[in-house]
Order: sequence, then structure tokens, then C-alpha cells
Amino acid sequence: MINSFIIPVELSFEPEELSSVGFLILDNALDVLFFIDIVLMFFTTYLSKQGQEIFESNLIAVNYMKTSRFFTDILSLLGANVITQFSPRLRVLGFFKMARVRRLNSYIKKLNLPENLKAVFLFVRLTFYLVLWIHIQGCIWW
Repeated sequence: MINSFIIPVELSFEPEELSSVGFLILDNALDVLFFIDIVLMFFTTYLSKQGQEIFESNLIAVNYMKTSRFFTDILSLLGANVITQFSPRLRVLGFFKMARVRRLNSYIKKLNLPENLKAVFLFVRLTFYLVLWIHIQGCIWW
């Protein structure tokens, strides 16, 4: 979620504060964690259309690579600081890092909570998306 607010500011204003050592360490640490998440997705089982859990690694990998999540994950990885320092034009791909936030939906749906608590989480998610949308529009409009 940090990236969701930092990336529009970085692309719109290029503040010097975002070039500090502390921020670069934080951003690179988040990118490493995200890379680990991508690797783990190649080993995470899934349910087939028939409702059976699939354990075969080759089927898991193919299933993940067919999803839009894989495409988004790869493009957002290309927007990482490690790569953009060599090719600044790829900084725009940092916007794909913001797409990671859409996973909140699946996490909320999987929570084992009463429906009224899920509704609270959904309201907080909606509020977050609204604030994020206003933030992005403000950065673009500026």
C-alpha cells in the first residue's frame, strides 16, 4: 500500500526525499518481498474447475502464467528500482506495483469472519480506493 501513494508522487514530482538511502532500502526490500511472492505463486496449489486441489508443479506454473496476475506481477517487477536505475524509461511500469492492492479483495473474501466484519473491511477497502483515486488524480492534475 505504501507504493500506491509513493509512485504517483515519484512520477509526478520527482522529489529528492524519495532518493534517500532509507527510502531506497525500503523500496528495494518491498521489491524483494514481492519477487519472493512471485516465486511462491509457482508452488501454491489451486482449485480446479471441478473443485479438486491441484498439487502438480507444472500445472500450477502454467495456471499462474495464464492469469492476469502473472502479467501484472512481471510488469511491476520491471518497474523496480534495481531495473529502472539502468533504464529510467521503465519507471512508468511502477504503476503496475499499484495493482498489487487489488489483491485486498481476495484476502477479504478468504477471511473466516462473520459477514458484518467482512462488510467493515469492504467499507475500509472502498474508502482506501477512493482516497487512492483522489491522490492519483491530484498528482496528475498538479
